[in-house]
Amino acid sequence: MNLPLSHTYLALKKKNLDGLIISSEANISYLTGYTCREAYLIISQKKNIYLTDSRYIEEMKKNLPDSFTLKKINGSVFTLIAKTCQGLKLKRVGFEERYLAFGEYQRVKQGLPTGISLIPTHSIIEGLREIKTASEIEKIKKAIQITVKALNFIKGFLSVGKRETEVAGELERFIRYQGASSSAFEIIIASGPNSSYPHHITSQRKLKNHEPVLIDLGVTYKGYKSDLTRVFFLGKITPEIRRVYEIVLEANKRAIQGI
Repeated sequence: MNLPLSHTYLALKKKNLDGLIISSEANISYLTGYTCREAYLIISQKKNIYLTDSRYIEEMKKNLPDSFTLKKINGSVFTLIAKTCQGLKLKRVGFEERYLAFGEYQRVKQGLPTGISLIPTHSIIEGLREIKTASEIEKIKKAIQITVKALNFIKGFLSVGKRETEVAGELERFIRYQGASSSAFEIIIASGPNSSYPHHITSQRKLKNHEPVLIDLGVTYKGYKSDLTRVFFLGKITPEIRRVYEIVLEANKRAIQGI
């Protein structure tokens, strides 16, 4: 039994919806149990339709669960969405207001006959995703384990003269060897004065002695992500850097206590 689907049906019933158009890739992946790209999903108790184009048809034939019907997009996906809703005889159809752009909404609406309403919804699937299954928790744990392993590994790679981009590249290589599909976001390597920027863009700057190196790293493992930030020091820690670091650490501890 697909529990996410069953919970989605209950959520739709509570909101008096016949169906739901899902355009968020994360939400589609959650419901299908497979990492999806360039797709739309129409959920209803009559049938669940997975819409994608010719680039992904062969892949999805092999990986899409039996509870979903695969349909190839020919022409406008928004026209196909409208025709699919009409074919399923849905009357009140929800859509994800955060992910379906206004122009896309208009194109779907234009293809619907009188009697079918599009209803904006907020975080129906996200609400279900808040409660993690045992399988999801294991994937998150694995993502964190890879991240910790990578940060421990990179200690031995850091040295004066290496560029921030070199460090990022070495981390990217390492996490993929450990089973991650990619980094969860652009890896941040911020050395020296760059470490004061909350979201520094990793640059060609060379690491220097007696400076901090801030590393913000996350990985993607089977669709689930991690995010850890650590600060390393090359050479001797100066009194000024130590004082600033201790102030930030104390602020962090107080913030956690206040949660």
